[in-house]
Amino acid sequence: MKRITILTAAAALIMGTASAQDFGSQQQRPQRQQFTPEQIAERRVENLGKTLELTAEQKEAIYKIYLDNAAEQQKEMEAMRKAMQEQREKQEARQKALDEQMQKILDASQYKKWSKQQQAQQNRGRFPMQGGFQRQGGEGGFGGPGEGGGFGNGMGF
Repeated sequence: MKRITILTAAAALIMGTASAQDFGSQQQRPQRQQFTPEQIAERRVENLGKTLELTAEQKEAIYKIYLDNAAEQQKEMEAMRKAMQEQREKQEARQKALDEQMQKILDASQYKKWSKQQQAQQNRGRFPMQGGFQRQGGEGGFGGPGEGGGFGNGMGF
């Protein structure tokens, strides 16, 4: 019974992680409403005003602090988004160059097989090892040496 509970928990964790990190899909999450720094500061001051019974002077001082903080945070987020986009573009260019090089070297059937392997690897997500968790040196993970990790149930985890 305990083993079934552990297996169920492990499967739920793996499935949840895989769905949360769906790297193969290029679908974007629906964008949340973007608030201006002024709106963020107003909402925070309003909430604090209710719970802390702030005076008008305190509200004004806190508003300025939150406004500066929200503006700085917004700048940092924009810089981070830009850096991530640049990194994504570099990776796509690198992948395209690799693809072109492989196409020149391989014949048509080899290239087709290689492309399928690449696609399968991308669809697998960010889990580089099949068969569960692995120790360095190729030894099995939780199941011990030679079992490929997991609980020794043949399911790979």
